[in-house]
Amino acid sequence: MSGEMPADSSSGADDHESLTNTWRRRVQVFWTPLTRNTRPIKILRKMRLFQEDDPVLEEIIELDSENQSILASENLLQYLIDDNGLSADDVSARWSSFGQALTDVHPFLHDIVNGKCDAETHELQKKLVQFFMDEICEAVNPEHLIRDLISKKLIGDMECETMMRITEHKGPTLGTIYMVGHLPRSTNRDWYDEFLGVLKRNGYEELAKKLDDSHNDKPCHKYTSNRPSAADELPTLKVSGDADDPEPMDYAGAPSQSKEEEAERNLNYLTDDQKLCSRGQSMEDSEVFHDCVSSTTFLRLDDKAHGLDQTDPKLLMVNSSDTDTARMKTKRLKVGDEESSGNREMPHQKKESGSKNIEVPNGDGPSPPDNSNEEFNSPKKGGGKEDEEDEEEADIDLRDYQRELADWALSGKNAIICAPTGSGKTHVALKIIHNHLQQQGRGVRKVVFLVNQVALAEQQFNQCAKYLKGFRCKRVTGNSGDAEKVPLKHLLQGADVMVMTAQILLDTLDQKEIDGICQFSLIVFDECHHTNHKHPFNSIMHHYMAIKYRDDDQELELPQVVGLTASVGVGKANRQEQARNHIQKLCAHLDASFICTVNRNVEQLAQFSNDPTYSQFICRREKDEDAFQQKIEDIMRQIEVKMDRSEFKIRACEDSGDLESKLNPPRTRGTIQYGGWVSQLRKEVAKVRDPDARRFLESCRRMFEFYNTALTINDACDTEDALKYLVKQIDITYDSIGNRQVEIDIFLKELFEKNQPYLQEVSLHQANTNPKLVKLEDLLVKAFRDEPESRAIIFVKTRDLAAALQQWMLRRPQLKTLKPGKMVGAGPSVESGGMTKNQQVDVMKYFREGDRKVMVATSVAEEGLDIRKCNLVIRYEHVSNEIAMVQARGRARAENSKFVTLASDDKGVQAKEEVNFIREMMMRDAITELQAEMRTNFREFQRKLTQIQKEEKSMRDLELAQRKGRQKRQGEVEFRCRKCDEYAFMSSDIRKIENMHHVVTDLEFRERHNEKPNPRPETFGNIQVRGKLLCKNCGQEWGRSILHKDTKFPVVKLEGFVLTDEFDRKDAPKKWKQTNFLVNALEPEELEEYRKKASDVGYTEDE
Repeated sequence: MSGEMPADSSSGADDHESLTNTWRRRVQVFWTPLTRNTRPIKILRKMRLFQEDDPVLEEIIELDSENQSILASENLLQYLIDDNGLSADDVSARWSSFGQALTDVHPFLHDIVNGKCDAETHELQKKLVQFFMDEICEAVNPEHLIRDLISKKLIGDMECETMMRITEHKGPTLGTIYMVGHLPRSTNRDWYDEFLGVLKRNGYEELAKKLDDSHNDKPCHKYTSNRPSAADELPTLKVSGDADDPEPMDYAGAPSQSKEEEAERNLNYLTDDQKLCSRGQSMEDSEVFHDCVSSTTFLRLDDKAHGLDQTDPKLLMVNSSDTDTARMKTKRLKVGDEESSGNREMPHQKKESGSKNIEVPNGDGPSPPDNSNEEFNSPKKGGGKEDEEDEEEADIDLRDYQRELADWALSGKNAIICAPTGSGKTHVALKIIHNHLQQQGRGVRKVVFLVNQVALAEQQFNQCAKYLKGFRCKRVTGNSGDAEKVPLKHLLQGADVMVMTAQILLDTLDQKEIDGICQFSLIVFDECHHTNHKHPFNSIMHHYMAIKYRDDDQELELPQVVGLTASVGVGKANRQEQARNHIQKLCAHLDASFICTVNRNVEQLAQFSNDPTYSQFICRREKDEDAFQQKIEDIMRQIEVKMDRSEFKIRACEDSGDLESKLNPPRTRGTIQYGGWVSQLRKEVAKVRDPDARRFLESCRRMFEFYNTALTINDACDTEDALKYLVKQIDITYDSIGNRQVEIDIFLKELFEKNQPYLQEVSLHQANTNPKLVKLEDLLVKAFRDEPESRAIIFVKTRDLAAALQQWMLRRPQLKTLKPGKMVGAGPSVESGGMTKNQQVDVMKYFREGDRKVMVATSVAEEGLDIRKCNLVIRYEHVSNEIAMVQARGRARAENSKFVTLASDDKGVQAKEEVNFIREMMMRDAITELQAEMRTNFREFQRKLTQIQKEEKSMRDLELAQRKGRQKRQGEVEFRCRKCDEYAFMSSDIRKIENMHHVVTDLEFRERHNEKPNPRPETFGNIQVRGKLLCKNCGQEWGRSILHKDTKFPVVKLEGFVLTDEFDRKDAPKKWKQTNFLVNALEPEELEEYRKKASDVGYTEDE
């Protein structure tokens, strides 16, 4: 029987069982080298299993055919381990057949499993061949060696055919690289000596002598002098159950304290064996093959350990341009330099005293390319050495899986890097930036690192400043006091790396303040999954596409684009094809030719990335026990009846036929659906022509909004906070109205005041009875009792709920000591519950340093924020899409962290979570499918991207032309108060400052509004907000008064007005870009004229 049966083996059922168990144990021990170096199709062919009608085998063959040989190998080995209902004799025969197939197809692997090879010598031989790669490529034409290579079984027929095709189409250099990558995997155990013989017989004696002399120096003895070889440690495979057999084990583990365990560690280099083509002919017809082998690879050998010329250590680099033939370059590094000395340990190698390791970065295949010019850092969670704050100088060292993520971009190509949160994507980006800035060959190199939020800009800028010390880094965010008070074009002149929020770059490009996007040579998009629809990321890429597909012949070099994300998402896909299309569109938007994920180094990634444990708690307060909810719903019902029976509703519906159905509220109050109805009602009411009817309906609508929000706060938080919110909003509203109340205003106010005492009493009675709050407090107390220096983030849906939850925690004695903070968006005003950008930065600083140990946050904190001590993330009544799920989960960075969903059972939480998990799996499958297409049919994939880009650009161009046409034909538009229909100003009175603020230059406008000063003026960049603008007639909010360049301006908010055109048609657009008129920038001459007139009428900052 094959498979290294010992001579003293006996027959019978016991022997069959012993053989089976022994093979199973050996496969488990050597799982990694077997799965990383086996070709399942060849094994199955030798085992004669092709003919079996077995769906598992069919799937294995299909996977191997689709270049997924590792997964196919894993499935094959698992198939063999499972008996699949076979008899003991059949199982034993199958293992014997596998052993024979392994001998025939991969003899070296068979020898490893049976302990018959000197693995260290074999590894040294591979490295010597790789070390002399430039000499081999320069001297050898692979076509001259074909006959001898085949006769000596150094390559097979299929590999030979592939090598010839590559040589013919890509040149002899790439053909040689392909050939050398296959030599160590040949069926010839003596491949190294046979290869030297082939070189000598074909006229390459000098090259063979170099390889032979280096090998005869026996560096392996120095490398292994302090320990026995693998052959000494591994016993021969036995079938009898004697004492030398390894102990039984679980499938995933190795036997404890066994010789196999140590041997496996010594042979782990096979896990990431540096092969230029790991899957045989899998890349033979791929358009991407040329790009794959264009990567920069190196290996460094210590001169003393290996007998090489001390004055001439080499750094082998293999580069290729867009020509068919690769260029070979050699660089020299001085021995003893910190950069070149081989004093860093490999992840899978232990450094022996008195000897030095061979430093060889490991890679597993040509796609994406293996730019192995990195060194390795010591094992630590997260990205690189990001936590070693006390380092004098931070090195950008990449682990194997990080280098795998970086390879494609390091070769200068556009890429999307998709890896789990906490895996060090920023560290990978910093390496790409560093490598890019050091390269020569194109003009001035400038990098822009784009983020979504100011807090992220601060975080990423700090990382750039730490790891890119030799380069000038600047941060531009929009905060007051930032450098952006200097025009960006001037800042660019003194910076190599700019970290900025995307909106600032977009505004700069739109205003043509810089000479276009080609001012940058590299653009990095953090959280690049946002590059869709109207997001600033996508709008920035529209500038890129405009240059890529411009009509003139001007040659401009586009910047390289690199996107970082933990989840590319699948949109609203419910089928795999839709998921693929969504991701493919993202690639098109970023012009990315590859999605880089970790495939070869999954095990290492798992070691260094955190996967928090997930829990879900469903809690609900019974409705019949909630007197506050019952009373609020009763008040809302009375308002609904009042509105339904009003003559104003009849008049409004006569004006607009389809309005009546839109005025009918949903049956369930305090829900997202009811909130959506209220939001839609705002736009419909604004279109009502009758001003009295419009004011009536708007007053009712606003109260529906307040009461619905109060119900959501009551459901999620404490009743006391729900009532406080309600009182605050009603007070603000009636303070604005003042003495201009009409009948409906009086009715609504009296209705609330009549019920307020009861609501107050109920709020005291129901205090701290919400079961969700009880569970939340329990989770927090337990987390900080076990780990006092922990951090916890609680994600909620709205700003109002964030404020309420924070206030509740401050009232709880056990939680107050955690000093809970709040993190919400910077868009809304502070009065409306928003935060300034400086406040966001401060909150994150306090949270990171431990001054705030709990943070209640909206989605603004879901992405990118890196808090290493955060070990508890709670989604509180907040379940959105699969991207948000992945991002929120990723905030749990500490070891043994927890990810919790806490919600009511009537919110469909469980169903949403199931959909998210399904979509997450769909995303992974879609990425795998697209990667296979990128590898096997690169040209077709690029054609699809180009088609998407051209179609979308055509649509944008058409939309722009149509809008300009509408604006050209459009006459002037009146702006009237949304609530009372009072005239405010004309569209021709509006100008833009800083390309975003819409100011009214008609000084008579000041007679139509009141100004309520801010107690503390807020500053945003070059703008100081001085007060609030209110309609003089009804108190409707119209905007803000600001100070800009020492001049006072009224800035108007579109949502405060109804627009009426010359045909008396009404509209209530939400965004300025939806209007049908042009708004010009405020020119310097206009500014001077406005300033003079404002001074004459007394409209100044001192007014």
